[in-house]
Amino acid sequence: MAKVNDIEMRYEAYGQGEPLVSLHGFSGSGQQWASYVPDYRDHFKLIIPDLRGHGRSTNPSGKFTHRQAALDVFALLDHLGIERVKAIGYSSGGMTLIHMATQQPDRI
Repeated sequence: MAKVNDIEMRYEAYGQGEPLVSLHGFSGSGQQWASYVPDYRDHFKLIIPDLRGHGRSTNPSGKFTHRQAALDVFALLDHLGIERVKAIGYSSGGMTLIHMATQQPDRI
């Protein structure tokens, strides 16, 4: 768990190498990526968070926006000391990545 913004964000990290953030779809969790971990962890440092209010991440406000989810992921990356990442998103995770790419394009 990492305290970022106003939430506790659960995440898992695996492997070594270039960071790869994997974002799940709406109403899902980072568990969505579990079957990919064995193949990718030998090539990337996988960072797999549960977005705000999903899985085991908290959401005290009860509100969810992709813009805020993007800010949360950037805060997690800052917490982990990671400056630049590759990223993949499924459905709502992809929408979060669009916000990340427009907010801080040099990091994605």
